[in-house]
Amino acid sequence: MDRHNIDDHVEIDGSYKEGGGQILRNAITYAVLLRKPVTITNIRANRPNKQGVRPQHLSGMELAVEICGGNGTLIGAEVGSTRVSYIPCCRDKETAEKNSAPKRARRDGDRVDTKQIIADTGTAGSVALLLQTSFLPALVESMKDGEHIQLELRGGTNAENAPQIDYVSSVLLPFINGYYKGTENDRKTLDIEIVKRGYYPKGGGVIRASVCPPNIRPSTSVSANKRAFPPIQLTECRPVSSLRILAFHAGNCPAWIPQKMVDGALKALKRACNENPVFCKRFCSTNQANAKSSAASVIKNADVVISHETNCIGS
Repeated sequence: MDRHNIDDHVEIDGSYKEGGGQILRNAITYAVLLRKPVTITNIRANRPNKQGVRPQHLSGMELAVEICGGNGTLIGAEVGSTRVSYIPCCRDKETAEKNSAPKRARRDGDRVDTKQIIADTGTAGSVALLLQTSFLPALVESMKDGEHIQLELRGGTNAENAPQIDYVSSVLLPFINGYYKGTENDRKTLDIEIVKRGYYPKGGGVIRASVCPPNIRPSTSVSANKRAFPPIQLTECRPVSSLRILAFHAGNCPAWIPQKMVDGALKALKRACNENPVFCKRFCSTNQANAKSSAASVIKNADVVISHETNCIGS
């Protein structure tokens, strides 16, 4: 571990504004990518209950570091901690390249092209937030030598105070793939499979996320073996072409509850549309084995997904 100049070390107050876990997730992710030492204090100080690091935050931090080849050390990373530091490994070029070399699965005995990582919150903590922490590191790692990174994330798929996995798969995923095309046979840069839904309090949900290198041309402003991300420019809002309402139930929650959620959402939509007609088709599917919970889904309102005329907004 090298001796970093004190000016390089960034200290972030985790109680700033909302004072939640997002500060911790973003800080660790950017520190890992930029190889900058950082310390986050007063972690989740504004949360009324259970301040400090929770299991899902710990899993996310460890995941980001593991994806980048264990290129640093987490200090104070344990459940309940209110102070966590990330210290990158030696910046010597050869050592850094060795530390960041991905451990890839072999195909046909000698071909290496896939890195597989499993992260489990052990709770109903959001897998969507695990993906939020790990996506950028996985994307950057995939661009180094064209490897694919497969993440299996376990926890809650539909949790309170977190993005629903359906929002991620139906809104964020096509947005990302609309901007960053995959390099192989129209393969998606980000692909998500919902293997099993998991709800509070047991969790047990599983998703598989596959990240492959985007088709981005090398930038003339960086070295020939590096690629720069083109900026995402949100320049206009496309007309809404359709809306999809998703409602789930599991465990002892009766089937009429999600139906009531859908009815309430439709009523609100009709009010919002004023005189414009609202047409809808109803679909119902049952999969008893594809959810794990002893309580009702934590989705209090129907999840409304808006799709635009194109996969993304802007240019």
